[in-house]
Amino acid sequence: MNFIISLLQRRNRYVRVANLKVSIQKNIIILLSLFVLHVCAMQVFEGLDLWQSIWLTLTTITTVGYGDVSASTFYGQLSTIFCLYFGAIFFFASVFTDLGEYRRQKHELQRTGLWEWNMKNHILVVGLPINAPERYLELFSEELRLYPEFNGKDVMILAKSLPYEDGKLPEKIANRGFFFLKGSGSDSDDLVKAHIDKASHVVVLCPDESLAEADDITAAIVYRITDELASEAIVVAESASDSKRAFISKNGASEVVRASNDYPAILLKALAVPGSQHIVEDFFQQGGGNQLTHCYCDVESMSWKELSVRLIQNDIGIFMGYKCADGNIYRNGTEQVENAEVLFVLSSTGAVSTDKLAEVLI
Repeated sequence: MNFIISLLQRRNRYVRVANLKVSIQKNIIILLSLFVLHVCAMQVFEGLDLWQSIWLTLTTITTVGYGDVSASTFYGQLSTIFCLYFGAIFFFASVFTDLGEYRRQKHELQRTGLWEWNMKNHILVVGLPINAPERYLELFSEELRLYPEFNGKDVMILAKSLPYEDGKLPEKIANRGFFFLKGSGSDSDDLVKAHIDKASHVVVLCPDESLAEADDITAAIVYRITDELASEAIVVAESASDSKRAFISKNGASEVVRASNDYPAILLKALAVPGSQHIVEDFFQQGGGNQLTHCYCDVESMSWKELSVRLIQNDIGIFMGYKCADGNIYRNGTEQVENAEVLFVLSSTGAVSTDKLAEVLI
């Protein structure tokens, strides 16, 4: 019942906006007709030239009325009364009133996801995570603009709802070129409304990692996009389970990343640099090919270059950064490593013993 009421309210909003648009167009046509009619009347009854007739008509319609030119004959004045006073001024005011209302209602439809946008070469984001969607959307919109290739691209969010009290996209995110369309990736009609055929990239988010059927839903959406709707966009999809990655890829995903509802950085990397997500994901996976580990040490002073070479030559790993005695963390970029107590190393062998590290650093 609620769905039917919502559908009727949505339809009524569209009807009101459509009616306003028709009303504006109709009033403009009437206004132009009265304008031309009065200009002709001024030439016939008042003997004014074309420019004077246009000037008199404009100043009267806009109620400026300079008084430098005016109608003096009976028929000229009668034409002004019927064409302008009873006609054009009313329609002129109506056009601007309707335009204001049209813009207001259009803005309301846009903010609530009910406006049908006309987009191309955009990024389409399908769905939103169920956990902390506000924070995710904030990070996604902010970090996406850090990539030059995506800076300036419009982003369409296709979701059933937004995680805000008023159900509208915040101005801060909207100002970053993000737009909202109410709908679902499981509905082909909604995907068509989102101009899936014109999108350059599509991101299919995993809504809830705890759902047993989450990856099956994602795979179905990907298949609908790439096969049924024949989209040529680059499709990056999230997977809740590593075992379903191949299945989602088989259904048409260009890249599949591990779902991370808290942090969109890996997904954005896959979007900008396809394949890089596999390397980055290893850092966060225990038992992966490479692990970011830490080892205790006592380095008073050594160049970053020398320390890096020693760690690599002794098969310890790649030096990524260090923590010094004052508690500050330093990453690659400092020339000298001073008062280091902990080293952060990317290692394929796991933990590094303190004794072995001490031998290397002597």
